[in-house]
Amino acid sequence: MALDLQSGQSYWLLRNHDLPAYPELTRNERAQVLIVGAGATGALAAALLAEQGIDVVIVDSRALACGSTGASTALISYEPDISLARLGAMRGHDSAVRAYQLARDANRALGGMVQRLGIDCHYETASSFHLARSAEQAAALVEEHTLRNRAGFECNFASTAALSQDYGLVGAAALISGDAAQLDPVRLTSGCLQFAVARGARCYRARVTQLDHRGETVRALTEAGRHIDAEHIAFATGYETQERLREPGVELTSTYAIATDARTVLHAWLRRAILWDMDAPYHYLRSADGCLLVGGGDEPFVDADARDSLMPEKTAALERYLAAILPDLGDSELVSAWCGTFAKTADGLAYIGERDGAYYMLGYGGNGITFGMLGAMFLRDRLLTGPHAGEALFAFGRLLRSP
Repeated sequence: MALDLQSGQSYWLLRNHDLPAYPELTRNERAQVLIVGAGATGALAAALLAEQGIDVVIVDSRALACGSTGASTALISYEPDISLARLGAMRGHDSAVRAYQLARDANRALGGMVQRLGIDCHYETASSFHLARSAEQAAALVEEHTLRNRAGFECNFASTAALSQDYGLVGAAALISGDAAQLDPVRLTSGCLQFAVARGARCYRARVTQLDHRGETVRALTEAGRHIDAEHIAFATGYETQERLREPGVELTSTYAIATDARTVLHAWLRRAILWDMDAPYHYLRSADGCLLVGGGDEPFVDADARDSLMPEKTAALERYLAAILPDLGDSELVSAWCGTFAKTADGLAYIGERDGAYYMLGYGGNGITFGMLGAMFLRDRLLTGPHAGEALFAFGRLLRSP
């Protein structure tokens, strides 16, 4: 049974009413690469492979974007859920810097791919605001500012006064950096799949229940009794993969989000910015079509019913948070409120690489689309030229080893 990944009314699914429906798999198939999971990560991989002329079949047990992709607020940032200082303490400074660099490269490649393939997903570059709300958090940002700049990640430090005067923000300090973006994750997914299908890929509704490795090929058996033979199989099944893999250091969480109505009076900078704070758990926000999307208030995932029961309380808390950090926005009404299940890792990085004869692209963490793009790039490079050296930073079992 599939994990129930989202509830409520996702802003993206409300806005996108004309999503294509892919057929059930009613015959056996064969391909060079089988991608299991047609959310953002699987769609990105399908598009990059199809662009190279690689024969691809994509399957998903759900309708388009009805998993975690539809619940995402799609803040595209190279910064993982933990700071460069903390990641360096866990994984070693050089590895931490390299992980940040690879995520930045993936963001830049994502923007280039969207333009190159003509994907209409409302992609825009943006500034990233990492907000400290206390003096203690601001002190940590001073160290982070120094580390980032020394490592070649340009960012500016904004004081309490600057935040208030220049941005109308209530906070103790912030790091402001580039190489961020915002987009519509549902349109990104749909556009990538449509590009891949136009290049010969096949996309189906099907649930893979068993793998049968046969020498140089793998046979994926489906719940409906069909099979797909492929030279390679790649899983882009996101957070529900953890139910099967049980990888140490991964925690499922429930997160909550709201969207205000388009009558909200936005500061000009908010239209091309993403923001996330240093609270634990942290909050995040961005704009979309004049609306503000605000999320956070994460709780450990118990089950879908427990997650959903907190929606009224969490919705109210997010409205209060928005009023606290941007007090001059004025009143606004909700367009939608929703919640979803995500996963985070102890070091804030994704899991990408081979395990048990399959390839995995699991964009865990707050910037899953960035890591999804990185996994898609790694998969493409592996098939064309061989494994990328950067895969080691995202390997399974890494948290069981010392840096």
